[in-house]
Amino acid sequence: MPESPAPGTPSARPPSSTGAPRPSSLPSSPESLQPLRHRVWRPWRQTPATQETSTMPVEEAEPPVTAFMLVKTTPEWLALTVPERIEAFTTQVVPTIEARTTGVRSRFYDTEFYSARVTDVWVWEADDHHSYQLLIDALRETPFWDRYFEVVDLLVGTENGYVRNYQVDPAATYPGASQICRTSRRLGTRS
Repeated sequence: MPESPAPGTPSARPPSSTGAPRPSSLPSSPESLQPLRHRVWRPWRQTPATQETSTMPVEEAEPPVTAFMLVKTTPEWLALTVPERIEAFTTQVVPTIEARTTGVRSRFYDTEFYSARVTDVWVWEADDHHSYQLLIDALRETPFWDRYFEVVDLLVGTENGYVRNYQVDPAATYPGASQICRTSRRLGTRS
């Protein structure tokens, strides 16, 4: 029979008032809250554990620029077969982006099932405004822009900008965020 865990370990915590077990990432006592102030979600402050942190103060680091590119397919794009679309994209669009930009990442969302105005949303994240500007310049020189797709709108911003501007906690909805934020305020700490 396995030994009982030591008091204070995650599996030895009593269930919550709802009867559900407590998540192991939440504190079990006020004394254990102090180390959690570092876990308040600040996406521009996150550094992989294996990466060295820069000597630049965290507060001065610029958050990434995020652009939501709302596009609509053109009849020319739709006339291509799926293999032709993949070929066009990988030979006419991607090489230009890779040659002209650095520090950009993207995700692609299909929306034609739910919207007649836009068929796709291309989410771009750039390390800074200059990288984003280089990306747009590069895309405009490819058939993507106004030949294969109509760019309906560009919505550009930075994630949780109000947090940096007003020195407040983020209104994030990931599990445990509100508990950590309330605890930070109660203890008078802010990360």
